[in-house]
Amino acid sequence: MSKLDRFFKKKGYVAVKLHPLMQAGSEPVHYLIKARINGRKGVFLLDTGATHTMLDAQKAGKFGIESEKLDDDMLFVGASEDSLDVQMARKPARIRIKEWKRKGLSLFLMDLSHVNELLAMELDGIIGTDVLLTGKAVVDYGNGKMYLKR
Repeated sequence: MSKLDRFFKKKGYVAVKLHPLMQAGSEPVHYLIKARINGRKGVFLLDTGATHTMLDAQKAGKFGIESEKLDDDMLFVGASEDSLDVQMARKPARIRIKEWKRKGLSLFLMDLSHVNELLAMELDGIIGTDVLLTGKAVVDYGNGKMYLKR
């Protein structure tokens, strides 16, 4: 256990391994984490620029999630200028990342096939800043870890 791990453990944090997603001959371009939504395992992209945690709409059933239409005044946008087709989970979810866990997570659902295609892998969703803020996250890119406050 590193000095940093010991420091954060004393402060009540849980260390989470970040799995680098590499492009040929380069530094990591993204990081993946393993998490459980409603007790079911999944692989998620860590996205510090995403305001909300998103599930791939096609995988909602895997996590026991039912969707409902968003209010017309809610608009989601991504890196492009186009608005995104996003739905909301009918009920709040439970999330667990290692020993860190929270109830009452508002999840959003969208088609992530374009992301899966681009990354050439199957993601279950995206962990956004809503989780990072709730967990008072500290991301240590140099050592490939994230720390979440219990």
